[in-house]
Amino acid sequence: MGIKRSEVAEPQWTKWDYAELIKHDLFSSELWKRTMDWNTILKHVKKMEIACLLIDKNCPSRLFSAYADLLEANLYILDDLFYFFTGIRIGSGEGLGIITAFSRLRFWNMVFYKEMKAIAVGLNRIEQHFLACLPSSSGVEDRAYAYAYAAYEEGEEDKEQVKNILGFLQNYRTLTYCFDKTIEFAHINGLVEQYRQSKKGQEFIKPWRRDFAGSRDNLIAKLEKDPNLGLWVNKCTHLREDEDAVVQLFCDDIGILTNIEESCNVDNWLAIITIIAVLQEYDEQHAPSEPPTTKPLKIDKEILLTKLSVFIPDEAIARKFVDAATNNMNDRQIIALVKHYKKYGQCVDTSKALWDLLHEAGLYTAKYSNWSAQI
Repeated sequence: MGIKRSEVAEPQWTKWDYAELIKHDLFSSELWKRTMDWNTILKHVKKMEIACLLIDKNCPSRLFSAYADLLEANLYILDDLFYFFTGIRIGSGEGLGIITAFSRLRFWNMVFYKEMKAIAVGLNRIEQHFLACLPSSSGVEDRAYAYAYAAYEEGEEDKEQVKNILGFLQNYRTLTYCFDKTIEFAHINGLVEQYRQSKKGQEFIKPWRRDFAGSRDNLIAKLEKDPNLGLWVNKCTHLREDEDAVVQLFCDDIGILTNIEESCNVDNWLAIITIIAVLQEYDEQHAPSEPPTTKPLKIDKEILLTKLSVFIPDEAIARKFVDAATNNMNDRQIIALVKHYKKYGQCVDTSKALWDLLHEAGLYTAKYSNWSAQI
């Protein structure tokens, strides 16, 4: 007959607000390794497995319906538990679009990887058993309809219940895929950014700053000698942004993931993120200064110099003025330079005619009223 969720009984999310959490320090001492209680969810899944075994393909249809009600009710409880621990509701599919959030959620809970895998395996067994108890047909939806038709003459409500149960289980399979999915390079960059801003990150990066005065190769050589970081240095310096980072870090030469649990080892990821953060900071400190931008002239430079000779007779001074004015100078700086030339008799006319010329050339962009007020 189907279970209806009570809107009044909807749990209020107060303990963990993941959307707010990721805005704060993911690596702070208060939050570090303070993980969700995946064991609570795992215990519930194990109870669901036992209850699911009551469903039998040979049991009377109305008894089948009662057991299906029990399974559906337990799935709602599972959804409430997950919502309580994460702030994301999965059963309805509302949270499945937050893939980036899942990548950080996965990182934050790597120490519970085995429990998460056990949850996924348990839910898969429940799904397989439930499907096996439905009358066989060409597809899941048809099988649901066949069961509903056998149970009740109209059957629509029961058909929807079966689809709802299978939908729940499918959504949670998608969730576990998101946790198992490789952490993409863009996600690593987000984690590194948070790490560099955190006290923990600063604590790990600070000792390496004394080596920033030397070459990058020397810094890498010293990182390779570190007992905790050395194993990952070569891999981190050859990461390709167009490929999954986890595949590059944890796969063997033929591209098969040899040890998934290693990719969920928090200490490994701290080492990896530390190396990337140290090299990022080194590169930023040694980045060449950006060349000054040149302001493009809207008229030919030689024509401008010819017209400018009326105001600045000395050709060398006029050329010096144009070169300076095109070299990333703003309107206020140009005014200051003109006043300087005027003070020493090198600019003989600062009337509206000079403003017209500089404005036409694209060197002075403000209105004449600004020019007049400043001059």
